[in-house]
Amino acid sequence: MFWMRENANVTGLSNLNVRPWTWLDLAILVFFLALALLLVFSGDEKLDALLGFATPKEEAPFSFTPVILRPLFWAWRILAVMGLGLAIVTFRKPSDFLRHGLRGPGIVATAVCAVLTLAQVLNEFLFLRRHPAAMGARFSQVLYVIPDYLEVAIPAAWVGLALVGRWQAQPDWRDRLGRVLGWSWIAAWAWRTVVHTQVIVS
Repeated sequence: MFWMRENANVTGLSNLNVRPWTWLDLAILVFFLALALLLVFSGDEKLDALLGFATPKEEAPFSFTPVILRPLFWAWRILAVMGLGLAIVTFRKPSDFLRHGLRGPGIVATAVCAVLTLAQVLNEFLFLRRHPAAMGARFSQVLYVIPDYLEVAIPAAWVGLALVGRWQAQPDWRDRLGRVLGWSWIAAWAWRTVVHTQVIVS
């Protein structure tokens, strides 16, 4: 299948030129995984309190959420945070892209995830700082908004690559992890669609 096939000689990239992973890369990914799990288990109220956005007790956010959707919300947190960690280990050496042309679909998925996540987090933070009374001053709501963008942007970027003939999966661990990230967001979108359909029907 074209989305799984890897081209080792794309724009001069070969297995000899693929940067091996380092302990620093592993440490960065482990740190962001720990941060993601902290967000999963800490709860929205603690996150808001940590950042100085007090959530009224009588308005506990998303307390009405069906139990079947909670694992999906946990997955969103993990994918969004791990996308940032993967972006750091992927782009911390720009020479790999300038000299070897490392531009596979996984790299694109990582870039899309990082840019949209950072943009949304910064936008939400600055907006609530300027308008502290807006929406109950809940910064944690950004964790439920980010997926709305990524579940559309990543597939759209990949379809664009395929249409222009630039889908060239590469035998680099960073591109492979990026593809896992991208497919995970697509799976999350499918999961949400199925669950929401079941909730509406029931």
